[in-house]
Amino acid sequence: MSSTSHILRFLLITSLLVPNGVLAADSAEDIKNRNQLALGAAASGDFTKAVRIWEDLLDEVPKATALGISANLAVAYRELDDLPQAW
Repeated sequence: MSSTSHILRFLLITSLLVPNGVLAADSAEDIKNRNQLALGAAASGDFTKAVRIWEDLLDEVPKATALGISANLAVAYRELDDLPQAW
């Protein structure tokens, strides 16, 4: 799969599973900013940085949002050839 396909997958998963009203009001902006930073890192091919950010976010977000982040993590781990973590 091409890098463009992976970038589109990240953006699609994030846009579907992280709607504006899901996150708590006081930390929502910070979480959104860090998620965007992770998406940007993944889009530029820095999957290690993206993984670090998303792993930190998993403990701070609601379950519905964590599903999208987990999906992004799986793709990032796949890109890093870490298939056991991807599963």
